Amino acid sequence: MKNALRRRQGELSRMLGLGQLLAAAAALGVACCILLAYQFVALRRNLTDDLTVQAAIIADNIAATLMFRDQDAAHEMLRSFRHSSFLAAATVYDRHDVEFAAYRNGAVDATPALLHDLPLFAPLSVARPVRYHGMALGRVVLTADTGGIRGGLLRYGALLGLASLGALVTTSLLTRRSKARMRHAEAQLKHLAYTDTVTDLPNRRCTYEALELEIATYAGTDGRIGLLLVDLDNFKVVNDTAGHAAGDR
Repeated sequence: MKNALRRRQGELSRMLGLGQLLAAAAALGVACCILLAYQFVALRRNLTDDLTVQAAIIADNIAATLMFRDQDAAHEMLRSFRHSSFLAAATVYDRHDVEFAAYRNGAVDATPALLHDLPLFAPLSVARPVRYHGMALGRVVLTADTGGIRGGLLRYGALLGLASLGALVTTSLLTRRSKARMRHAEAQLKHLAYTDTVTDLPNRRCTYEALELEIATYAGTDGRIGLLLVDLDNFKVVNDTAGHAAGDR
């Protein structure tokens, strides 16, 4: 009978605490993925806008050099982008789509091959036509490396990871008190389920489960179990006259 009473304590409270932590972790994971996706879209859009503005400026300033075929001036103008942190290449093509002037800093070539092949992290290019009084003279193509986007996502992801870890620790601390109350309530429920409230002895349910456990233990062996039945004389008379409480005692 003692074996029947030897049950795992706090099972419901542990399940509740684990379930809450798993639910919080899943919710934080989904939220982090959404925030990372939004951050990626925002960073890529900002980079595209910057490239578009830079391409428009180059197209307006290089129109005269392209019209007069001054390649030295065009190269010197493009070299001014060597201080740009995100611009990897700037190329000017004439009206026959032949390269007229170019500037490259090798940032695209330094991109890891694994990331270079991914469409999301591939170098970003923006083209802008070069016109003079409505006459097409060529086009400008700017290419930006997405290393800044990768770095921004890594920093943002690290920040989200630290915030999520802090949230999980806070959730664990806040649910500790509720888990303690659950363990106390579970212990009371188990006591009421397997104990007679009058005599404070194991009840019929506990006896049946103890007997089933012993039978299952010795079912595959040659062992034996014994069951002692005690029959009290005039027990029904005592119950009917003095009440069930007196009979149980």
